[in-house]
This record gives sequence, C-alpha cells and structure tokens, in this order.
Amino acid sequence: WIGTGAGLVRFDGYHFRQPGAPLENGVRSARSLGFIRCLLVARDGRLWIGTEADGLAAYDPQSEKLSLFRSDASPLQPHGAVSAGTIRALAEDRDGQLWIGTIGHGLDRYDPVEGRFQHFRHQPRQAGSLPDDRVQSLAIDREGSLWVGTWRGLARKRAGADAFEPVFSTPGRPGLAGKIVLSLFEAPDGRLWAGTQQGDLALIDPKTGEGRMLERAEDAVHGSVNSFVAVDERHVWLGRNGGLELRATADGALLRVMKHDPLNRDSLGGNEVRALMRDRAGWIWTGGYGGGLQRHNPANTSTWVRGRDPGQLPQLVDPSTRAMVQLDSGEIWLGSNESGVTVLDEQLRSIATLRPAPGQRGGLSGGRISSLVQMKDGSVWLGSDGGLHQYTRDRQLLRVIQAGTGRARRLLAGRDGTLWIGTFNGLVSWNGSRLTRYPET
Repeated sequence: WIGTGAGLVRFDGYHFRQPGAPLENGVRSARSLGFIRCLLVARDGRLWIGTEADGLAAYDPQSEKLSLFRSDASPLQPHGAVSAGTIRALAEDRDGQLWIGTIGHGLDRYDPVEGRFQHFRHQPRQAGSLPDDRVQSLAIDREGSLWVGTWRGLARKRAGADAFEPVFSTPGRPGLAGKIVLSLFEAPDGRLWAGTQQGDLALIDPKTGEGRMLERAEDAVHGSVNSFVAVDERHVWLGRNGGLELRATADGALLRVMKHDPLNRDSLGGNEVRALMRDRAGWIWTGGYGGGLQRHNPANTSTWVRGRDPGQLPQLVDPSTRAMVQLDSGEIWLGSNESGVTVLDEQLRSIATLRPAPGQRGGLSGGRISSLVQMKDGSVWLGSDGGLHQYTRDRQLLRVIQAGTGRARRLLAGRDGTLWIGTFNGLVSWNGSRLTRYPET
C-alpha cells in the first residue's frame, strides 16, 4: 500500500492500481482521499489511513469498503470523531487500540470495538499531559509503551499509565527539548532512535530514559531525519532530506551515504526520502517528493565500475588507476597510469583534474602517479616518475621535489608530520625542510 498526494495506491507485485470502491454513502472513493500522510495495517487486516485534510479513514481490502472518520462530529458527541483533519502518525498498541497523532489537536485513541475516541491534549498547568498538541510521530515499543514525538520534544506513556513523561527532553539540557521529532524507530536491540526536522539524531535507552546525540542539528549535512528502517540486526537506514544514510545499529556510526546522481539512472531517484519500508523478501522501498517510488535489494553485492567519461568535463580520461586517497573533505583523488590525477566528489563525479605539463607552472612533471597521501596539515603529496609534488587540498601547487627522490613508489604520512618515501633507490624522508636518505646496511 502506498500513500500519495493523490490518494491510495495498491501494488500487487506486478501492477499499481487505485481502489475505486465508494463509501457507504456513495459520495467518496478511496482514490479521492487526497494527500495521504500515513498508513497502518492493523492486526485485523484493515488499512488505517491518515490524511492531510480529510481526517481518518479505514479500508477493508476484502470487501473494499471505505469508512471515513471526519473531524466535524457534533460537539454533543465529543467521542464520536477524530479531533482533527490533519493526521501525521498512526500506531496500534498490544490491546488493539489505535493511536492517532494530529497537528494542533493532540493525540487520539480509538477503540475499534466500542467505536469511541478518547482525546489527549496539552495542558500547560497539568503535570503528565502531552508536551505539545502537534504530534508528528508515534511508536509502540516491545514493553508496550507509547512514544510520542511532538513539536516540543519526546514523551512516553508507559503501558497502563495515565501520564506522559518527557524523555531526553528537559529544557536547558542537551537533548530533544524544543525540537520537532519527525521520526521514531525501535531498533532490533530495543533502543529507540529519534530524528528531528532540524536534523538532530538521537539514540535513547528505554530502560534508563537516557539518550545521546549521534548528530546535532548544527552539524547535520543531510537535513531532517524523516524515516528509519532496519536492514538487519546490525544496520539501520535513515531517510533524510539529503539522501539515504546507512548506519551501524551498535553505535550509530555513519557507514554510507546514497544520493541522487542525475548522470546515473540507477541512483537514488531524489534526495528527499520521506518513507522507508522493508518488505517480506528483504527489499527496501523508498518514497519521497519528486523521486517517486524505488526498490533496492540490500543483499546485492555487485560492484559499480566507475569508468571513463566520454564527454564530460572535467573527465576521467584514464581508467587505469594506480593510486587513490580520500581527503578529509570527502574528495577522492585518483592517480592514473599516464594522465595525472582526477578528483571526484563523494558521489564519484569528476570535478577537477591535474594533468601532466612538464615545465609549466603548476603542472605535473609526469603523468604516472604511483602514490598519494594527505598529511596532518591537509596538504596532499603525489609521488610520480617525475618526483614529488605537494598540493593544497584545493589543488594549488606548493612544492616540487625532483632531485634525490628517484621514482617515488610509496608514500606514508608519519604521525609527527614526516613524509616517508619509498623509492627504487631506497628509503627517503622529508621533514618539511630537507630530505634524508637511509642507505642500505
């Protein structure tokens, strides 16, 4: 099931179609629900649908019957309808109760057996109330607790309790206080991941209520954290406004970033990833604004070959790579067999070249690059048949050393800033001002 800006869509493995069954009163159909914000398949098989403006709907796939729960119920029957038309989150607890997060009207609980709604609102002077009436995300953990992400941080309602307690959201202290918690996810190890619209990423221990920030908004380079999905017990994918991230479940370490590449039709369709899902076959589905719907097999171990660029400038003109290094900026420098250096960005797009130009200011004295290394000061050394070249990280030539080094085959950055050079004529070091040779003994 897929919620789109133009209603509900079903994919049966072969075809996409929009259910066309009418409402009981014959006025509306499933395809005219408008902008769908969230979906939930309940234990009884019904599909619950949260919309941007039409409230809550329930769809029975067997009978194709659609029931709509509007927010315009009579004031004399406050328990007969959902409290708002804009719904952003849905969750089902272990008792089969449906929890509904609204924007501006707090949290609702719906009892499918009795057909009654119960409303929970923020009460400024009441301890244990919701921290805010704008509810953006919901999650039920393995202990049965309800986690609520609001526009003012994170709260938890323990199973059987009446109060909502703030978690990792104390004003004036590091955490999620005052943040819009867009997404919540219980990892296979039981810990809770939380992402914010501002770009914060937090990992929380439900047993202690303590949390730690894996990434703060001021350091976030990939935008808001919109969604999560577990690939396996060791890896979690994050959907962000700046692409997909793969992180380690154990410590949250960033392992990989996937972005849209307009030159690669097999890349991510768009960088704004709003929804993630893992299906029964283990495939990962991604959905977002402008990027459509995509499916990826995480078990695919194939290797993408970055070959010659036939018509782009700057070009990867020589695919014969002898040396490579990734700088602290993320750039990748490739040393070729004949054509100097090609510089790639993190998406493996060619952005610059350093070409052989013997005798010219700033040019390489030879095209065969045998080694590359970045030093502690950020500068990059190139070892070639024509000697050593030192560049700034923004590719400005600083120094050329030709005499006494021979053909530099290997380079190593020492911890003390010394450059070690392995040549055909033995070992040489450079301390920033002079070369030292180490004769054979």
